[in-house]
Amino acid sequence: MPALVLRLPDSDNLFTIEIAYISKAKGPKYNLFSTYEKEFYAILVAVKKWQHYLWGQHFIIKIDQKALQHLFL
Repeated sequence: MPALVLRLPDSDNLFTIEIAYISKAKGPKYNLFSTYEKEFYAILVAVKKWQHYLWGQHFIIKIDQKALQHLFL
C-alpha cells in the first residue's frame, strides 16, 4: 500500500467551503447575538481560516441554514 501524501489544493479549480458546524471559544458578547448573526459569524471565521487559499479566487460557500440562504443569491 503506497504512503499517503498531502498536496496543495489545485488553484485552477473552484474552491467550495461547506459550513455545517464550528467550534470556537467565544466571549460573553457572543451570547447576545441573534441566530442569524451567529451563523454569519461562522462564515466569517471559515473564510478567515482559509483566506490564503481564497485570496483573489472565486469560491462557493455551502450552508444548510435557511436564514442565510438569501445572502448568496
